[in-house]
Amino acid sequence: MAAGLAAVASLATALAAMAPGSASQPTAPAGPSTAPPVPATRTVSVDNAVLDGQPATAVLAKLRQAGLRPRLAETPSGNLRPGTVITIQPAGSLPAGTTVTVTAAVPPPGHSHHHHNGGNGDNGN
Repeated sequence: MAAGLAAVASLATALAAMAPGSASQPTAPAGPSTAPPVPATRTVSVDNAVLDGQPATAVLAKLRQAGLRPRLAETPSGNLRPGTVITIQPAGSLPAGTTVTVTAAVPPPGHSHHHHNGGNGDNGN
């Protein structure tokens, strides 16, 4: 349980830079322009090393709160708990509004969460 809380704390730390209102350094416009000044683009830091292994639902919510547009993709894995983040692409420093793909583990084909009576599939015979 303590490891899970530490992971959630790490997730919160990694996503702290994603909180609305955090902005990157302002960038100078490229040459003269008659258009009104464009505000600096806010960036969001996505760190796979921290987010991999976290519950996908929590990661998706945090990415949305940070201003990104997360999409869920699923890939079969017999090694990871279903719903666990495997990777996020792209990662790194991303402009707010970027669509990111969060890939989460699902059970491999033929693996079911339904358990049969008797446990071995022979219905107790």
